[in-house]
Amino acid sequence: MKEENVTTVASNSRLLPLSKIVSARKFKKIEYLSDNFGALSLEDENISAATTGTLIDFLTRVIVLKDDDAFGESARGVSELANKEQTQRYLFNCATFKVLIDNKKIDDLEDDVFNLGLEICSWEQGIRSGLYVPPSIYPDEVTISHYKIMLNRAKVYLNKIGSIIRTSYASATENGLITGDGDYLAADTLIDFKVSKRATMAPNWVRQLFLYRVLLRDEIVSPDQIKKLMIFNPRRDEGFLLDLTTINPDILTFVKSQAEKRSQELMGSANELTKKAVNLVVNHTVSYEDANLSKHVFNFDSLGHISNEGESLTTEQIRQILLFLIDYCYINKQFSLNDANKGAGIANQIDDKAGTKLIEYEHTFKKIPVDKELPDKFFVYGCKISRYIIAYEKGKWVDINANDTDIKHLKVIFNRIQKFFEEKGIPTELRVNGYSYVGKDWNNLKEETYNIDLKKDTTAWIVGLMTDDNLDILQVKNLKAAKDGEFTEVGIFNPRLNTYYFKTRPKRDYEL
Repeated sequence: MKEENVTTVASNSRLLPLSKIVSARKFKKIEYLSDNFGALSLEDENISAATTGTLIDFLTRVIVLKDDDAFGESARGVSELANKEQTQRYLFNCATFKVLIDNKKIDDLEDDVFNLGLEICSWEQGIRSGLYVPPSIYPDEVTISHYKIMLNRAKVYLNKIGSIIRTSYASATENGLITGDGDYLAADTLIDFKVSKRATMAPNWVRQLFLYRVLLRDEIVSPDQIKKLMIFNPRRDEGFLLDLTTINPDILTFVKSQAEKRSQELMGSANELTKKAVNLVVNHTVSYEDANLSKHVFNFDSLGHISNEGESLTTEQIRQILLFLIDYCYINKQFSLNDANKGAGIANQIDDKAGTKLIEYEHTFKKIPVDKELPDKFFVYGCKISRYIIAYEKGKWVDINANDTDIKHLKVIFNRIQKFFEEKGIPTELRVNGYSYVGKDWNNLKEETYNIDLKKDTTAWIVGLMTDDNLDILQVKNLKAAKDGEFTEVGIFNPRLNTYYFKTRPKRDYEL
């Protein structure tokens, strides 16, 4: 089945004429003037524009934002395209790269940082094109000096923007045949980096930003939260900004309908293999069979599957609320409200009475008995308090207002979690971080970190909230690393479906 990416669709002026969207001139040009170097000449550099764009994006995420997930695309390229020797070299390059950037200022970075970055990014380019081509030339002195300037500009710009909620977000049509990975999401702003010598807003950039916005699929940020579209160009230290509240909302509807129309044209005759591939790429999911996990179905009640239909909360918000309620009821009641109190400082920036409100919420919440059937107000106030916890963890206040369906579903889901604990045991720790070493022998080991929701002795659990038997790939990755580490049983419990996906391993000699 034929597929297209957002960039390709954005070049289709007949499908998306700017006369029916907005003129490129509608975007306000912003000159940041963070230094005195002006526009950096592409012609003076010895690395291609496309490769430079990929490299600057990668370096910005790793060095400026400290985002280890930036290695994800290159690692995927290695897993699909590399032989054993190339894999070992990639892992060595990544380890060396991390050492060289540790606690270093941008201006003090060694040349090898950029050389190794180029090696790493060549695998990212390989997964996109389907063909790995190793670098034949490396950045010269002038090019490296330009890269450092651009990284410093990116740092200044991102500091002005504030908290970045998501890097490398996904956008896709309903059938998944048009997809794209954008650069950054702030609370209300969608941002794309363009390392370009252009001094004006390109028509294709306009279409691309609108497509990213209307097709956005993210658990934390919904499309309706995005009120601004923005381009940042570190080569020229300039940006272009459009406030979506100033345009006719029908424009967004038009762009989405055109994208879906094009996606339907691409569809043809879908088959199960294609659906599976789209599910993996767009929704970042995998079946429990492909994850090599066993499945157990509990019969905690007769309510069946709890869908997300009618819910106003995102999956991530529901997870955060559930983990707080578990912490309060079972693990660390005395300290479970600490993060909420820390989050009040962030909330006070929006509402100067936020701290007072939190005290009122906590006072009411603590008076609700938890040794009998929990009333609706336990979940209502749990949601109100969890807003502050989410604010503290994300560094940004995002107001959430649970509706009646949210409360009804939370009540059923939490009741199932309680019964799961009765069956499997009470957890003793919340949000457990660790690492394990994965490999066949001591000469071929790599470190894998993991984040697990709940721990009991040598058992680790993750709370899953998918509406079908598919599993979140990141959760599966964390589960695998935990199993390879200290845990003898790991599992994902999905209270929506009453299902438990798990894996066990025999105890090692030193564990007996």
